[in-house]
Amino acid sequence: MRRTTTCRRSGTTTLETALVLPAFLVFVFGVIEFGHAQMLSNVLKSATRIGARLGATDGVSTSEVEARVNQVLATVVNPALVQVIVKDASDFDSGSSFDASSIDYSSLSDVEVSQAEPRDLFLVRATLPYSSVSL
Repeated sequence: MRRTTTCRRSGTTTLETALVLPAFLVFVFGVIEFGHAQMLSNVLKSATRIGARLGATDGVSTSEVEARVNQVLATVVNPALVQVIVKDASDFDSGSSFDASSIDYSSLSDVEVSQAEPRDLFLVRATLPYSSVSL
C-alpha cells in the first residue's frame, strides 16, 4: 500500500520545482542587478566628489578634473561611455530655492576651474547610460 502512494506523488517535487525555481531565479538576478546599479551609482558619486575636491585646489584645470573623474571611473566602467561635465554653478548661489530635477545642467555655462575665483561655485557631473553597463 505504501508503494502505491509513493508512486502517485513522484512528480510533485518536479512540479513544485518547475513552479518555484523561475520566480526564485528572477528574484536572485534582480537582487544582483539592483546591487550592480547601486554600486555604479556610488562610484559615479564618489568620482564626481573626488573631481570636485581636486577642482577646488589652486592651479588645477578643468581637463585635469575631468581626467581624474575618468580615472576613478575606469576601475568600474569604460570611461568612453561616461560624459563628464564641469559647469559654472553660480546661478545656484542666489539663495532662492529651485527644483533640482528640472534643471538642464548641460545648458549651464562652462567654467575653467583654474581661473575661477575663490568661493566660486562649480559642479562636476558624470552621466552614464545604464543600458550600456547593465548586466
